Order: sequence, then C-alpha cells, then structure tokens
Amino acid sequence: MSSPSVITLRVSRELKARLALMADRQGVSMNQLLTYYLTEKVTAMEMHEQIQQRFDRIQGQPIEKLQHAALEVLEGQQELEPHEVPDWDRVPVNYDTPDDARPGFSVNEDEPVYNPKAKD
Repeated sequence: MSSPSVITLRVSRELKARLALMADRQGVSMNQLLTYYLTEKVTAMEMHEQIQQRFDRIQGQPIEKLQHAALEVLEGQQELEPHEVPDWDRVPVNYDTPDDARPGFSVNEDEPVYNPKAKD
C-alpha cells in the first residue's frame, strides 16, 4: 500500500453531519468511510470507462464480424448435454472423503449421496 496523502475537502455542514452519522453507525472513522466511498466510486468510474472504450472499439463493425468472433470463442468450449457437469468440475468416483467432513453427504463407490436428514 502506498503511503497516505492528505487532501482538504470542503463540504457543507449538513453533508459532514450526515457522513459523521453514517461513520458512527458503521463503527468506523469518517476517514475510513470516505476512503471506502471514494475508492468504490473511482473504481466504478474506471470500469465504466473501460467498458465504454471496448464498446467504442466494436461500434460500427459489421454484426457478422462480431458474431464470427463470438462463435470462435464458443467453439473452444466443451460440448455438454443439458444438466451435464463439465469434466473439470466432476468429483472423482473414488473420492475418499470422511462422511463427517461434509455433513449430509456420504461417498460410496458409485456416486456421492446426499441425505438431508443426516446429523451435523
């Protein structure tokens, strides 16, 4: 983290009172509250700029070119049947987890079984 710097900010008394009340309710200093809010807003503005720049780059391009680019991305994806779990997300059949490690689940040789009535 970089070293802190100081800025002087002039705000109305009403706004200062509202900020002080909010900081007090959240149990933080007004400095922490303002730093959080400023960081949140600046990050949102930067993200908006990045999205706008990307939009500007593709604006005016023929729709066919954009569709072709999207299809190229999709072609690299694994084909799945409806409700099928991708290979990278499967739990191995021989996964040895103690039954008490995941309350409500037991593992047998065939497949994991969920029992909602199992004790925690």
